[in-house]
Amino acid sequence: MSDQRPIGDLIDARGVVATLGPDQLVSDVLVILKVHTDHDGTAIQIAYSEGMDWITRRGLIEVARDADAYDWGDDDD
Repeated sequence: MSDQRPIGDLIDARGVVATLGPDQLVSDVLVILKVHTDHDGTAIQIAYSEGMDWITRRGLIEVARDADAYDWGDDDD
């Protein structure tokens, strides 16, 4: 059986960063993970900050999807 554990080290190890201004405060966090296992293959898991309600989770997922589809003019794909 799998155990719940903090995932900050996993995020840091993969080089995930955010650009935040000095006046910006992070209130909620939602992380989508692609997980590989020997017996189940590949799975998607979602982790989120404690106390986050389903409406906020759904909203963050939808807004992230829209933001990912938007052409921000970055050269990186």
